[in-house]
Amino acid sequence: MFRQSLVAIAFAGAALSAQAVVFTDVYDPDPDISVNGGWIYFEHNFDTTLGVIDSASLEMSVSDIDWDTDVLVSVGNNWETVGVLDGTTWAWDTSTYTYDFDLGTSMLQELASTGSLQFAFQESFSSITTAVYEASTLTVNYTPNSVPEPASLALFGLGLAGLGLARRRKYQA
Repeated sequence: MFRQSLVAIAFAGAALSAQAVVFTDVYDPDPDISVNGGWIYFEHNFDTTLGVIDSASLEMSVSDIDWDTDVLVSVGNNWETVGVLDGTTWAWDTSTYTYDFDLGTSMLQELASTGSLQFAFQESFSSITTAVYEASTLTVNYTPNSVPEPASLALFGLGLAGLGLARRRKYQA
């Protein structure tokens, strides 16, 4: 009986171990935002105490892109171009395009310290940006910080086992 209890506690402890976790933050304005000229800024936020960031990506849904439009990402006030929305000089394409930008390892440390990711549109060839921002999703893959609960549960289990043994000895005497 005692061996079975120890095996059960060991399995419970193993099942409670930390696993990699995916955090997503979705920004979907209603109505969609028409981007016409200049810089347009958006922001995603997340809790930096969740764990160690392994990777991050920004997915955007944009339509009506009339020109090639740079997408810049700022983490800790450092702006970096992560990609270009492929527009066309044949204007008024109303199709919706989804772009996925991998935020390289150079940005992960700053991302972990600030908990905020800003991004902006800027038209590549002139000061006129024409696009419709529909939604974006920030996906952060991280390894969670260790939590004391598994150790607390194991200690609680040992306490119960000790009480059970004490009771058993009392009845045997």
